[in-house]
Amino acid sequence: MLFSFIVPVYQIKEYVAACIESILSQTYEDFEVILVDDGSTDGSGEICDSYGERDPRITVIHKANGGLVSARQAGIRRAKGEYIINVDGDDWISPYLAACSAEIIGKYAADMICYGYYQISEGTEAACTEPAEEGFYEKKDMAEAIYPKLLLDGQMNHMFYFLWGKVIRKSLLYGPQMAVDQRIAYGEDIVCLTPVYMDAANCYISRQLMYYYRRHGQAMSVDFKMERYRQVELCIQSLSRNHSPDIPDYEEQLNRYTLFECFVLLVFVTRVKGFRYLREIRGYMEGETFRERNRKAKFGRVSKKTAVTYGLLRKNHIRSAYFFLRFCNIVKGFLR
Repeated sequence: MLFSFIVPVYQIKEYVAACIESILSQTYEDFEVILVDDGSTDGSGEICDSYGERDPRITVIHKANGGLVSARQAGIRRAKGEYIINVDGDDWISPYLAACSAEIIGKYAADMICYGYYQISEGTEAACTEPAEEGFYEKKDMAEAIYPKLLLDGQMNHMFYFLWGKVIRKSLLYGPQMAVDQRIAYGEDIVCLTPVYMDAANCYISRQLMYYYRRHGQAMSVDFKMERYRQVELCIQSLSRNHSPDIPDYEEQLNRYTLFECFVLLVFVTRVKGFRYLREIRGYMEGETFRERNRKAKFGRVSKKTAVTYGLLRKNHIRSAYFFLRFCNIVKGFLR
């Protein structure tokens, strides 16, 4: 069997059938589907069972809720395919994804294939492609074109941080996937993908848009909790354990990635008017995971707003950074 589609499912009753149908509609038929019901209580699991009863290619796993990482780990343990294709249960895929992948694998024996995707949000559709030219990359080519922006280069360019939209040889993915800390629920994909890229002998970058990512508004701004900082902390700690001689600037990239994630989190804090969080945020920023990496992070040309915020975060002036971003949002609102 060539492909195993792994679909984590949790509380997505209104979307999961469309996701499953898009997989079953593949024009290439040598695949299995593993649906991992991660303790859903909204009827999602029953929908999975109904498809499993109808199609022998489908295996349904029911487990206690443990999060996305544990669901993917449960799925890859059962997978029989030579390649793994992760699909989030509220997204869907092109009917040609498997056929196109089989063709690329037959021609190049690629370890991994990275596709572009459509971002679907509130009735809009945006096309997104990797920041690398289409084509087949041997290890030396990856070192020149992919590794410099594996996490984040000086101009804020980076390879997609998502496991979905990729086709990865199971023998390459299994170890990194099983090693991901199940406590991580923010940044879990990049923790897995970084060692995959490092260990891959080659990679194919495709500009074809094969994945449809359903973006659900500003979920973090509505549900923001300080636990997000702990999640990023765990993510950075995991990434800190990855080192490769093929990526001489890895530490510099990780420094930039750390500061960038701190910036992103603070943006969401300003959106919920989270002044009450600032003391606790400052405590996180003074910890060893963030302090030195933020201080050492160096960027090239970025927007003035970003540059000012980065400067304040480097010095751990959290209150000033917060009010500066709030001021920028107010000005932006007046100018609309």
